[in-house]
Amino acid sequence: MWAIPYLDFNGYMMNKTEITATNHFANNNVAASAVKTALVVDDEVALLPVYIEFLGRMGYAATGVVNGAEAIAEMDQHHYDLLLVDLRMSGKTGFEMLNELRPDHPDTCIILVSGCVSHEFAATALRLGADSYVAKPCSLGYLAERIQYAQELRTSAGNRSHRREALVNAG
Repeated sequence: MWAIPYLDFNGYMMNKTEITATNHFANNNVAASAVKTALVVDDEVALLPVYIEFLGRMGYAATGVVNGAEAIAEMDQHHYDLLLVDLRMSGKTGFEMLNELRPDHPDTCIILVSGCVSHEFAATALRLGADSYVAKPCSLGYLAERIQYAQELRTSAGNRSHRREALVNAG
């Protein structure tokens, strides 16, 4: 098992130790069909490459945009398995995006990320349909755990929904 040090959001740099120690799924011959897609939405432009590189190591083909309007346009054009959204942005906030996107994209895992540590914000995010809420700065290991856990919850919820539909249609 490898350890992942803190991601320095203030310096916008990843530690070189983390870069070499992180397990890269592409090196494990993951089939091209297994590659998941992610959209990162953050108005701090310098953070986008950090998130994109990190998600790439987790096996995601990631794209980044800097505001809610671009994200909504991107979501209308493409399917994404994961949406990583900053809460506080100019224009549409993460809450507004979540409120607008969740009904049309029920299978997309949505995680809100914020520099504001607030139980109220976290509760609101989950109530609006977010799969997780992560306060930054955080370790890459913690972010990876939240992404994996949220994906597992979304998958199991989808499986329950499909089983329920099959039972209704069979009876």
